[in-house]
Amino acid sequence: MPKAAGVAEHPSGSPSAGVSDRLFRSASLATAAERDTALEAPFRVVIVDVGKAKEPLSNEIDRQLRFLASLPALDVHLVTDACIELIPDGAAVIDLAHPDLAGADHRLLLDRLLRALRFRDPKSLVVEQACAIAPLAEICAELQLPHHDLTANTPRAAADWIDILARKASYRRSASRAFP
Repeated sequence: MPKAAGVAEHPSGSPSAGVSDRLFRSASLATAAERDTALEAPFRVVIVDVGKAKEPLSNEIDRQLRFLASLPALDVHLVTDACIELIPDGAAVIDLAHPDLAGADHRLLLDRLLRALRFRDPKSLVVEQACAIAPLAEICAELQLPHHDLTANTPRAAADWIDILARKASYRRSASRAFP
Protein backbone atom coordinates (compact mmCIF):
# COMPACT_ATOMS: atom_id res chain seq x y z
CA MET A 1 0.00 0.00 0.00
CA PRO A 2 1.39 3.40 -0.88
CA LYS A 3 2.48 5.52 2.06
CA ALA A 4 0.22 8.52 2.70
CA ALA A 5 1.77 11.97 2.71
CA GLY A 6 2.33 13.30 6.19
CA VAL A 7 2.19 9.89 7.88
CA ALA A 8 4.98 9.52 10.41
CA GLU A 9 7.11 6.44 9.98
CA HIS A 10 9.00 4.68 12.75
CA PRO A 11 12.57 5.93 13.24
CA SER A 12 15.06 3.58 11.63
CA GLY A 13 16.58 2.57 14.99
CA SER A 14 13.28 1.84 16.76
CA PRO A 15 12.16 -1.73 17.47
CA SER A 16 9.03 -1.08 15.40
CA ALA A 17 10.93 -0.05 12.27
CA GLY A 18 10.61 -2.70 9.60
CA VAL A 19 8.43 -5.00 11.71
CA SER A 20 5.89 -5.40 8.92
CA ASP A 21 8.72 -6.25 6.51
CA ARG A 22 9.75 -9.14 8.77
CA LEU A 23 6.33 -10.42 9.82
CA PHE A 24 4.14 -10.23 6.73
CA ARG A 25 4.81 -12.96 4.21
CA SER A 26 3.12 -13.23 0.86
CA ALA A 27 3.64 -15.58 -2.06
CA SER A 28 2.85 -12.99 -4.69
CA LEU A 29 4.44 -9.91 -3.07
CA ALA A 30 7.79 -11.08 -1.80
CA THR A 31 9.53 -7.79 -1.04
CA ALA A 32 8.61 -4.82 1.12
CA ALA A 33 8.85 -2.57 -1.94
CA GLU A 34 6.29 -4.71 -3.79
CA ARG A 35 3.93 -4.61 -0.80
CA ASP A 36 4.32 -0.85 -0.42
CA THR A 37 3.34 -0.17 -4.03
CA ALA A 38 0.62 -2.81 -4.42
CA LEU A 39 -2.95 -1.60 -4.79
CA GLU A 40 -5.28 -2.52 -1.97
CA ALA A 41 -8.53 -4.32 -2.57
CA PRO A 42 -11.66 -2.59 -1.31
CA PHE A 43 -12.50 -5.45 1.08
CA ARG A 44 -10.41 -7.32 3.66
CA VAL A 45 -10.67 -10.66 5.43
CA VAL A 46 -8.47 -11.69 8.35
CA ILE A 47 -8.44 -15.36 9.30
CA VAL A 48 -7.23 -16.06 12.84
CA ASP A 49 -5.82 -19.53 13.48
CA VAL A 50 -3.86 -19.40 16.73
CA GLY A 51 -3.74 -22.70 18.57
CA LYS A 52 -2.22 -23.93 21.79
CA ALA A 53 0.53 -25.95 20.14
CA LYS A 54 2.77 -25.60 17.12
CA GLU A 55 1.08 -27.65 14.44
CA PRO A 56 1.11 -27.53 10.65
CA LEU A 57 -1.53 -25.37 8.99
CA SER A 58 -4.62 -27.52 8.61
CA ASN A 59 -5.86 -28.60 5.19
CA GLU A 60 -9.19 -26.92 5.99
CA ILE A 61 -7.58 -23.51 6.58
CA ASP A 62 -5.49 -23.93 3.44
CA ARG A 63 -8.66 -24.72 1.47
CA GLN A 64 -10.52 -21.71 2.91
CA LEU A 65 -7.54 -19.45 2.12
CA ARG A 66 -7.61 -20.64 -1.48
CA PHE A 67 -11.37 -20.04 -1.76
CA LEU A 68 -11.00 -16.50 -0.42
CA ALA A 69 -7.89 -15.68 -2.43
CA SER A 70 -9.77 -16.62 -5.61
CA LEU A 71 -12.42 -13.94 -5.04
CA PRO A 72 -12.01 -10.55 -6.72
CA ALA A 73 -11.66 -7.27 -4.80
CA LEU A 74 -10.59 -9.00 -1.58
CA ASP A 75 -7.36 -8.83 0.44
CA VAL A 76 -6.86 -12.00 2.49
CA HIS A 77 -4.65 -12.13 5.59
CA LEU A 78 -3.93 -15.03 7.92
CA VAL A 79 -2.77 -14.60 11.52
CA THR A 80 -1.33 -17.88 12.70
CA ASP A 81 1.25 -19.63 14.82
CA ALA A 82 1.10 -22.77 12.67
CA CYS A 83 3.97 -24.04 10.57
CA ILE A 84 3.35 -22.82 7.05
CA GLU A 85 5.17 -24.43 4.16
CA LEU A 86 3.45 -22.74 1.21
CA ILE A 87 1.46 -19.52 1.23
CA PRO A 88 -1.41 -19.53 -1.28
CA ASP A 89 -1.22 -16.85 -3.99
CA GLY A 90 -3.32 -13.85 -3.06
CA ALA A 91 -2.91 -14.31 0.70
CA ALA A 92 -0.60 -12.63 3.20
CA VAL A 93 0.47 -14.19 6.49
CA ILE A 94 1.22 -12.65 9.85
CA ASP A 95 3.40 -15.33 11.39
CA LEU A 96 3.21 -15.35 15.20
CA ALA A 97 5.76 -18.19 15.22
CA HIS A 98 8.35 -15.84 13.69
CA PRO A 99 11.51 -15.62 15.85
CA ASP A 100 11.12 -11.82 16.15
CA LEU A 101 7.88 -12.43 18.05
CA ALA A 102 9.18 -15.14 20.39
CA GLY A 103 8.92 -12.97 23.51
CA ALA A 104 5.95 -10.86 22.38
CA ASP A 105 2.53 -10.99 23.95
CA HIS A 106 0.49 -12.53 21.11
CA ARG A 107 -2.79 -11.46 22.69
CA LEU A 108 -1.62 -7.84 22.66
CA LEU A 109 -0.40 -8.18 19.06
CA LEU A 110 -3.77 -9.57 17.97
CA ASP A 111 -5.63 -6.83 19.84
CA ARG A 112 -3.50 -4.11 18.19
CA LEU A 113 -3.89 -5.72 14.78
CA LEU A 114 -7.68 -5.79 15.09
CA ARG A 115 -7.81 -2.20 16.35
CA ALA A 116 -5.69 -1.08 13.39
CA LEU A 117 -7.95 -3.06 11.07
CA ARG A 118 -11.03 -1.38 12.59
CA PHE A 119 -9.44 2.02 12.03
CA ARG A 120 -8.39 1.16 8.46
CA ASP A 121 -11.52 -0.66 7.30
CA PRO A 122 -14.43 -1.08 9.74
CA LYS A 123 -16.21 -3.54 7.41
CA SER A 124 -13.33 -6.04 7.39
CA LEU A 125 -14.45 -9.55 8.24
CA VAL A 126 -12.59 -11.41 10.99
CA VAL A 127 -12.83 -15.17 10.51
CA GLU A 128 -12.06 -17.38 13.50
CA GLN A 129 -10.71 -20.88 13.04
CA ALA A 130 -9.09 -21.09 16.46
CA CYS A 131 -8.04 -18.46 18.95
CA ALA A 132 -6.57 -19.89 22.12
CA ILE A 133 -5.05 -16.55 23.17
CA ALA A 134 -8.11 -14.29 23.31
CA PRO A 135 -11.93 -14.32 23.15
CA LEU A 136 -12.05 -13.22 19.50
CA ALA A 137 -15.84 -12.91 19.21
CA GLU A 138 -15.90 -10.57 22.23
CA ILE A 139 -13.06 -8.43 20.89
CA CYS A 140 -14.78 -8.14 17.51
CA ALA A 141 -18.08 -7.20 19.18
CA GLU A 142 -16.32 -4.52 21.24
CA LEU A 143 -14.64 -3.12 18.11
CA GLN A 144 -17.81 -3.56 16.02
CA LEU A 145 -15.96 -5.70 13.47
CA PRO A 146 -17.92 -8.39 11.61
CA HIS A 147 -16.97 -11.86 12.90
CA HIS A 148 -17.48 -15.36 11.47
CA ASP A 149 -16.73 -18.58 13.35
CA LEU A 150 -15.50 -21.33 11.02
CA THR A 151 -16.12 -24.02 13.62
CA ALA A 152 -19.84 -23.17 13.62
CA ASN A 153 -20.28 -22.69 9.86
CA THR A 154 -17.61 -23.82 7.40
CA PRO A 155 -18.17 -22.65 3.82
CA ARG A 156 -17.90 -25.48 1.29
CA ALA A 157 -17.22 -23.34 -1.82
CA ALA A 158 -16.24 -19.86 -2.93
CA ALA A 159 -19.94 -19.10 -3.54
CA ASP A 160 -20.63 -19.74 0.17
CA TRP A 161 -17.94 -17.19 1.04
CA ILE A 162 -19.53 -14.63 -1.28
CA ASP A 163 -22.81 -15.02 0.64
CA ILE A 164 -21.11 -14.72 4.05
CA LEU A 165 -19.07 -11.70 2.95
CA ALA A 166 -22.13 -9.98 1.47
CA ARG A 167 -24.18 -10.49 4.65
CA LYS A 168 -21.51 -9.65 7.20
CA ALA A 169 -19.17 -7.21 5.43
CA SER A 170 -21.22 -5.69 2.56
CA TYR A 171 -18.95 -7.41 0.02
CA ARG A 172 -19.60 -6.91 -3.68
CA ARG A 173 -17.58 -8.87 -6.24
CA SER A 174 -17.24 -5.96 -8.63
CA ALA A 175 -16.69 -3.34 -5.95
CA SER A 176 -14.33 -0.50 -6.45
CA ARG A 177 -13.41 2.42 -4.28
CA ALA A 178 -11.53 5.51 -5.33
CA PHE A 179 -9.83 5.58 -1.94
CA PRO A 180 -9.47 2.42 0.16
